[in-house]
Amino acid sequence: MLFRSAKTARWTGGFVEAAEFARRGFEVSGSTPTRVELAYREANAIALFGDAPRARKALQQAERAAEALNVGAQGASVWSFSPGRQALFSLSVALHTGDAAGALSAASAADTSWNSGAPRVLATWAQVRAGAAMAYLMLDSLDGAAAQIAPVLELAPEMRISTVTGYLRTLDQMLSQPRFVGSSQAAVLRQQIGDFISVPAVR
Repeated sequence: MLFRSAKTARWTGGFVEAAEFARRGFEVSGSTPTRVELAYREANAIALFGDAPRARKALQQAERAAEALNVGAQGASVWSFSPGRQALFSLSVALHTGDAAGALSAASAADTSWNSGAPRVLATWAQVRAGAAMAYLMLDSLDGAAAQIAPVLELAPEMRISTVTGYLRTLDQMLSQPRFVGSSQAAVLRQQIGDFISVPAVR
Protein backbone atom coordinates (compact mmCIF):
# COMPACT_ATOMS: atom_id res chain seq x y z
CA MET A 1 0.00 0.00 0.00
CA LEU A 2 2.76 2.48 0.93
CA PHE A 3 4.64 1.59 -2.25
CA ARG A 4 1.58 2.37 -4.38
CA SER A 5 0.89 5.54 -2.41
CA ALA A 6 4.46 6.71 -2.98
CA LYS A 7 4.16 6.16 -6.74
CA THR A 8 0.77 7.87 -6.94
CA ALA A 9 1.93 10.89 -4.95
CA ARG A 10 5.04 11.18 -7.10
CA TRP A 11 3.10 11.26 -10.36
CA THR A 12 0.55 13.77 -9.03
CA GLY A 13 3.28 16.17 -7.94
CA GLY A 14 3.12 15.50 -4.21
CA PHE A 15 6.86 15.06 -3.87
CA VAL A 16 7.11 15.47 -0.09
CA GLU A 17 4.19 13.10 0.42
CA ALA A 18 5.77 10.61 -1.99
CA ALA A 19 9.05 10.76 -0.10
CA GLU A 20 7.29 10.20 3.23
CA PHE A 21 5.29 7.25 1.93
CA ALA A 22 8.48 5.74 0.50
CA ARG A 23 10.41 6.29 3.74
CA ARG A 24 7.69 4.67 5.83
CA GLY A 25 7.51 1.76 3.41
CA PHE A 26 11.26 1.32 3.59
CA GLU A 27 11.16 1.21 7.38
CA VAL A 28 8.54 -1.54 7.55
CA SER A 29 9.67 -3.64 4.58
CA GLY A 30 11.68 -6.81 4.76
CA SER A 31 14.97 -7.34 2.95
CA THR A 32 13.58 -7.40 -0.60
CA PRO A 33 14.10 -5.52 -3.89
CA THR A 34 10.95 -3.54 -3.04
CA ARG A 35 12.63 -2.14 0.07
CA VAL A 36 15.56 -1.00 -2.06
CA GLU A 37 13.24 0.62 -4.59
CA LEU A 38 11.38 2.47 -1.85
CA ALA A 39 14.65 3.99 -0.65
CA TYR A 40 15.47 5.14 -4.18
CA ARG A 41 11.95 6.51 -4.58
CA GLU A 42 12.36 8.59 -1.44
CA ALA A 43 15.60 10.01 -2.79
CA ASN A 44 14.09 10.80 -6.18
CA ALA A 45 10.90 12.37 -4.83
CA ILE A 46 12.63 14.62 -2.35
CA ALA A 47 15.19 15.62 -5.00
CA LEU A 48 12.30 16.72 -7.21
CA PHE A 49 11.04 18.79 -4.27
CA GLY A 50 14.44 20.46 -4.10
CA ASP A 51 15.79 19.17 -0.79
CA ALA A 52 19.25 18.17 -1.99
CA PRO A 53 20.76 17.25 1.42
CA ARG A 54 17.90 14.86 2.23
CA ALA A 55 18.00 13.47 -1.31
CA ARG A 56 21.69 12.65 -1.01
CA LYS A 57 21.15 11.07 2.41
CA ALA A 58 18.28 8.94 1.08
CA LEU A 59 20.36 7.95 -1.94
CA GLN A 60 23.16 6.76 0.30
CA GLN A 61 20.63 4.73 2.29
CA ALA A 62 19.31 3.21 -0.94
CA GLU A 63 22.79 2.26 -2.07
CA ARG A 64 23.55 0.63 1.29
CA ALA A 65 20.28 -1.30 1.16
CA ALA A 66 21.04 -2.48 -2.37
CA GLU A 67 24.54 -3.56 -1.42
CA ALA A 68 23.25 -5.47 1.59
CA LEU A 69 20.64 -7.24 -0.48
CA ASN A 70 22.92 -7.79 -3.47
CA VAL A 71 20.05 -7.06 -5.81
CA GLY A 72 22.19 -7.86 -8.80
CA ALA A 73 21.97 -11.54 -7.84
CA GLN A 74 18.18 -11.57 -7.91
CA GLY A 75 18.09 -12.72 -11.51
CA ALA A 76 16.19 -11.50 -14.54
CA SER A 77 12.74 -11.24 -12.97
CA VAL A 78 10.83 -8.22 -14.20
CA TRP A 79 9.75 -7.71 -10.60
CA SER A 80 13.27 -7.31 -9.24
CA PHE A 81 14.80 -3.86 -8.84
CA SER A 82 17.72 -4.34 -11.19
CA PRO A 83 21.08 -2.53 -11.14
CA GLY A 84 20.02 -0.69 -14.30
CA ARG A 85 16.94 0.75 -12.62
CA GLN A 86 18.96 1.57 -9.52
CA ALA A 87 21.36 3.52 -11.70
CA LEU A 88 18.47 5.33 -13.41
CA PHE A 89 17.13 6.50 -10.05
CA SER A 90 20.62 7.59 -8.98
CA LEU A 91 21.01 9.45 -12.26
CA SER A 92 17.68 11.21 -11.77
CA VAL A 93 18.57 12.27 -8.23
CA ALA A 94 21.92 13.61 -9.46
CA LEU A 95 20.26 15.62 -12.23
CA HIS A 96 17.70 17.14 -9.89
CA THR A 97 20.40 18.12 -7.39
CA GLY A 98 22.65 19.66 -10.06
CA ASP A 99 25.31 16.95 -9.88
CA ALA A 100 26.34 16.38 -13.50
CA ALA A 101 29.36 14.27 -12.56
CA GLY A 102 27.19 12.07 -10.34
CA ALA A 103 24.70 11.61 -13.17
CA LEU A 104 27.42 10.50 -15.56
CA SER A 105 28.81 8.16 -12.92
CA ALA A 106 25.36 6.57 -12.54
CA ALA A 107 25.07 6.15 -16.32
CA SER A 108 28.49 4.51 -16.36
CA ALA A 109 27.40 2.13 -13.57
CA ALA A 110 24.36 1.12 -15.62
CA ASP A 111 26.52 0.46 -18.67
CA THR A 112 28.97 -1.59 -16.63
CA SER A 113 26.14 -3.73 -15.32
CA TRP A 114 24.67 -4.31 -18.78
CA ASN A 115 28.06 -5.00 -20.33
CA SER A 116 28.60 -7.62 -17.62
CA GLY A 117 25.50 -9.48 -18.74
CA ALA A 118 22.72 -8.02 -16.57
CA PRO A 119 19.35 -7.96 -18.37
CA ARG A 120 18.82 -4.68 -20.21
CA VAL A 121 15.33 -3.21 -20.47
CA LEU A 122 15.35 -1.02 -23.57
CA ALA A 123 13.20 1.73 -22.05
CA THR A 124 15.51 1.98 -19.02
CA TRP A 125 18.54 2.07 -21.30
CA ALA A 126 16.98 4.89 -23.35
CA GLN A 127 16.23 6.92 -20.22
CA VAL A 128 19.80 6.44 -19.00
CA ARG A 129 21.15 7.67 -22.33
CA ALA A 130 18.85 10.70 -22.29
CA GLY A 131 19.77 11.43 -18.67
CA ALA A 132 23.46 11.26 -19.52
CA ALA A 133 22.81 13.67 -22.39
CA MET A 134 21.23 16.09 -19.90
CA ALA A 135 24.31 15.82 -17.69
CA TYR A 136 26.54 16.72 -20.64
CA LEU A 137 24.35 19.76 -21.35
CA MET A 138 24.79 20.80 -17.72
CA LEU A 139 28.52 20.77 -18.53
CA ASP A 140 27.87 22.75 -21.76
CA SER A 141 29.00 19.80 -23.88
CA LEU A 142 26.76 19.55 -26.94
CA ASP A 143 29.06 16.93 -28.44
CA GLY A 144 28.68 14.72 -25.38
CA ALA A 145 24.90 15.13 -25.36
CA ALA A 146 24.65 14.35 -29.07
CA ALA A 147 26.71 11.19 -28.69
CA GLN A 148 24.53 9.94 -25.84
CA ILE A 149 21.20 10.62 -27.50
CA ALA A 150 22.05 9.47 -31.05
CA PRO A 151 21.26 5.75 -30.51
CA VAL A 152 18.01 6.60 -28.72
CA LEU A 153 16.80 8.57 -31.72
CA GLU A 154 17.13 5.39 -33.80
CA LEU A 155 14.67 3.40 -31.68
CA ALA A 156 11.72 1.81 -33.45
CA PRO A 157 8.30 3.51 -33.14
CA GLU A 158 7.04 0.95 -30.61
CA MET A 159 9.67 2.19 -28.15
CA ARG A 160 8.54 5.82 -28.33
CA ILE A 161 6.65 5.48 -25.09
CA SER A 162 5.91 8.19 -22.53
CA THR A 163 8.71 7.25 -20.14
CA VAL A 164 11.21 7.74 -22.97
CA THR A 165 9.64 10.75 -24.68
CA GLY A 166 9.29 12.49 -21.31
CA TYR A 167 13.06 12.45 -20.91
CA LEU A 168 13.50 13.72 -24.45
CA ARG A 169 11.08 16.59 -23.86
CA THR A 170 13.14 17.64 -20.86
CA LEU A 171 16.28 17.41 -22.95
CA ASP A 172 14.64 19.59 -25.61
CA GLN A 173 13.75 22.18 -22.96
CA MET A 174 17.38 22.27 -21.87
CA LEU A 175 18.50 22.78 -25.47
CA SER A 176 16.19 25.80 -25.69
CA GLN A 177 18.12 27.62 -22.96
CA PRO A 178 19.71 30.94 -23.97
CA ARG A 179 23.27 29.62 -23.86
CA PHE A 180 22.47 27.23 -26.72
CA VAL A 181 20.62 29.75 -28.87
CA GLY A 182 22.47 30.26 -32.13
CA SER A 183 24.10 26.83 -32.04
CA SER A 184 23.43 24.89 -35.22
CA GLN A 185 24.20 21.66 -33.38
CA ALA A 186 21.58 22.42 -30.75
CA ALA A 187 19.07 23.27 -33.47
CA VAL A 188 19.70 19.96 -35.23
CA LEU A 189 19.32 18.03 -31.99
CA ARG A 190 16.05 19.79 -31.23
CA GLN A 191 14.73 18.96 -34.69
CA GLN A 192 15.72 15.32 -34.31
CA ILE A 193 14.06 15.11 -30.92
CA GLY A 194 10.93 16.75 -32.28
CA ASP A 195 10.79 14.28 -35.16
CA PHE A 196 11.21 11.38 -32.73
CA ILE A 197 8.48 12.55 -30.40
CA SER A 198 6.07 13.32 -33.25
CA VAL A 199 5.94 9.67 -34.31
CA PRO A 200 3.43 7.91 -32.03
CA ALA A 201 4.30 4.59 -30.45
CA VAL A 202 3.00 1.54 -32.30
CA ARG A 203 0.79 -0.60 -30.06
